[in-house]
Amino acid sequence: MCNVRLPRVLKGLCVGLALLLMLPATALAAGRGEEWHNVLFPGDSAISGDYVVLQEGQTAKGPGFYAGKVVRLDGSVDGTAFAAGQEVTVNGDIKGDLFAAGQEVTVNGKVYGNLYAAGQNVRVKGQVTGDAFIAGEKAEAAEGAAFGRDLLMFAAKVIHAGRVERQMFADSQYAVINGSIGDNARLSADNLEIREGADIKGKLVYLSPKKASVSENAKIGGGAEWKKVVPVAKEKQPTFAGQLVGLIIGIAGALLVWFIITAWKPDFWAGLTKPIFNEPVKTMGMGALVLILAPVVAVILIATVIGLPLGILLLLAYGVTLYLAKIITAVFVGSWLARRFNWPVLHRGIWLVLLGLSIIAVLTRLPFVGFLFTLLTVFWGLGAAGLTIVRPEPKL
Repeated sequence: MCNVRLPRVLKGLCVGLALLLMLPATALAAGRGEEWHNVLFPGDSAISGDYVVLQEGQTAKGPGFYAGKVVRLDGSVDGTAFAAGQEVTVNGDIKGDLFAAGQEVTVNGKVYGNLYAAGQNVRVKGQVTGDAFIAGEKAEAAEGAAFGRDLLMFAAKVIHAGRVERQMFADSQYAVINGSIGDNARLSADNLEIREGADIKGKLVYLSPKKASVSENAKIGGGAEWKKVVPVAKEKQPTFAGQLVGLIIGIAGALLVWFIITAWKPDFWAGLTKPIFNEPVKTMGMGALVLILAPVVAVILIATVIGLPLGILLLLAYGVTLYLAKIITAVFVGSWLARRFNWPVLHRGIWLVLLGLSIIAVLTRLPFVGFLFTLLTVFWGLGAAGLTIVRPEPKL
């Protein structure tokens, strides 16, 4: 095994793939969020709302796209299923692959294919005939869970108490193995517990700063190999003065870009912010889709060789738009404040953009919640650009 922590790479791929394939359902929810309660009927393949339910005994034809605040699939989906929501529960059979994303994701039914799940808390208690890719803050394969092929889990806390027919890969801060693994187990964890219920048929290879806690009753057929990982020293944090200078330079640079484009095309920014004013949630969903999908499409184009020039152009456009996203959102924030407080014309223009950039700079640097504001800024900016391209205003 090389020194590169492969699970870290797989973690990114897993999360990216799960989110990529879940975002169409999220965008669907943004477009149809008026309904309070939706019950699926046989033949329904796409539905969204606050509460989405596929009742027990019913079968919906796949592929199915289900999104809402609460999504519960008690019936069967004959094909691939996509489910996204704050709380997603799958109790029925999915006769195809299942892609699930949400704050709380629970899979109690049987998946006749692969499982791709991402969320704050992901719990699997049912059966998966293929591979399972699980990412989140807490990922659990509970007692009774069964995986027909490989299991990959990436979370701050990983718990495996089920049965894996082949290999298991995991990357976490704290991992507990108390189930069976039919082949090798390759784990990376700051703290690893191999409890008495563990039955690893193959070899256990783990990366950790300290030796794992292994129960004397645990079974490890191929033996255990510990590869000690030395914690990387934290980089020296910049001083407050350095952070302030960097903040000012960032705002000044963005303001300069805004001014140059405004001089070239005065209505450019106003046109881009209209989708955020009119459809803020839908714009956010579109932004999330563009954020993940654009680089994937570009890489696919580049890989085809024939599409190499187009792929490179797409990557360049993606990078530019990603930078402009902050300015687009800043223009929206400033304009919204001007409308909200009825500020006179004197306070409009460059001062509103400066105010918007300053607010965004502060919010995105807040501890704990700064990342959420950064995502909101990027989603709105990219989404506004995406919707403007897809639905350009007709020329008079």
